[in-house]
Amino acid sequence: MTTKRSLPDPRKIARRGLDLLFVTLVAACAPGSAPKSDKAPVPRPVLKFQKASGCGNVFLYAASADGREFIVVSLDQRRPELSEEETVLDVARLPRILDVHVDLFERPPVEPYCTDIDDGLDRGPIHVWRATSGQVSITVGPHLLDARGRTTERFRAKVRLEGCRFEFPGEAAVDQVDSIEIEAEVGWSPG
Repeated sequence: MTTKRSLPDPRKIARRGLDLLFVTLVAACAPGSAPKSDKAPVPRPVLKFQKASGCGNVFLYAASADGREFIVVSLDQRRPELSEEETVLDVARLPRILDVHVDLFERPPVEPYCTDIDDGLDRGPIHVWRATSGQVSITVGPHLLDARGRTTERFRAKVRLEGCRFEFPGEAAVDQVDSIEIEAEVGWSPG
C-alpha cells in the first residue's frame, strides 16, 4: 500500500515567508539593533580659542581652553607682500601658499609647534580638519627691536578668519560662525 503525500498549500508557504520577512524587518529596525562600530566618532572642532603664539615667517596658532584643539594659520615663503595694511586672502584660491587647519589632540600637548626639541611625550594630532574655503585677513607690524635697540627678525602679526569651512574625510563639514582672531609675535629669533 502506497501512501500518497500531499503537497503543502502554496498560499500557506507564501504567508509564512511574508511573516518571516516582516519579523526580520521589525528586528532590524528596532532601537539598538544597528551593527555597532568599533571606530570611535571623529571629534568636531569647537572653534573657540584663547592662547595665541607664533613663529617662523608667518606661522600663528591658538589653543582652546582645554589645550586639545589648535587653530593653525601659516603662509609659506611665496606669500604675497604683507604690511600694516590688511591683506585679505581667499583660502580656496591659495591652497599651496596658505594653510589653515584645526589640529585635535587626544590630550593637551606640551609644545606642539615652533620648537626643535622633541621630548618624545607629545604625539601628533589625532585629527586634522582643513579649511577649504573662507577668508583670512592678515596684517603685520614693523620689525621689533631687541634690548639694545637693534632691529630683529621678529614682528607682530594679526590674523582674522571669517566664514571658513573645515572638512575632515567622511564627516560633515564644520562652518565657522564667529570671527577668529590670532595675534602673536612671529619671525625668527636665535636660541
